Amino acid sequence: MNLKKCFNCLFEPMRITYLAFFRISIALTAMIQYICLRSDILDIFGKYGYLQPEVTERILPTYQPRLSWIQNWLHIVDNQEIRFIENIYYIFLIGCFLLMIGFCTRFTALLCLFLQIFFIGTSYAYCYGFDYFICSSFFYCLIFPVGSTFSVDAILNQNSNQKDYFFYLFWLRVHLGCIYFFSGFGKALGTTWWNGEALWRSVMSRDFAVFDCSFLAEVPWLAQFFCLFTLFIEFFYPIGINFEKTRRFWLCSIITLHLGIAIFMGLWFFAAIMMIWNLCAYAPISIAWSIPKRLVTGRASLKL
Repeated sequence: MNLKKCFNCLFEPMRITYLAFFRISIALTAMIQYICLRSDILDIFGKYGYLQPEVTERILPTYQPRLSWIQNWLHIVDNQEIRFIENIYYIFLIGCFLLMIGFCTRFTALLCLFLQIFFIGTSYAYCYGFDYFICSSFFYCLIFPVGSTFSVDAILNQNSNQKDYFFYLFWLRVHLGCIYFFSGFGKALGTTWWNGEALWRSVMSRDFAVFDCSFLAEVPWLAQFFCLFTLFIEFFYPIGINFEKTRRFWLCSIITLHLGIAIFMGLWFFAAIMMIWNLCAYAPISIAWSIPKRLVTGRASLKL
């Protein structure tokens, strides 16, 4: 059987609208996340915040960039730290906004990536999946031609030609396949995902619990079912999502999985960025109306 025919979703060409969706949604998600953190930025990044820099230095690799490097390079003293952190914070938000509208796209993506790496190093103890995925997303915004459509750059540069962006979509799909496969593989190595204990601990944790799910103690088979379903979806994701006949089921399942994480664990931003990646890589997006040539170079309308 022809492998390319079976897994035609993996080899399906990428249209430029996916790039615009990826750029706008990533930048907007990052902006909203950091706006929500506005009242806590000094406690997270400051010298006298929740976690002292001396503690962070102990757990960080010596090569991990952090904001203190910039402070030392600029000779920022203690009484100037608050203004320095606030300025860096607003520069990041401005960078995200410029990336969202597609102005100087590669430079603003590089700026956001640079600052996000320093944010991760400074707030290492508070970082989780979202922080690393948003960092990877900025990197993709840097190397992908995400400013080629629905952007200020596309308006200013009207001579660029529309291309087939197969390589970029292929790379994003491979990345997702590796993420979910090894996530499912790691879960399968333990016992808690086989007997349902992992779900019970997650929804009953004081840190993540949103609703009272104590009823699961009366129906343990339900928790076990969801855990086994998660194992199945993640472990076989590289096959199921790229096989034409199962693609829609896998995409709906993975979106539902992340919606559940958002609703029952409160991890809205992590769920959002994972749904963005999946939708960008696999969702069949059709544009029925004509796209102005000033925004999209090449064909006036796209059917994906």
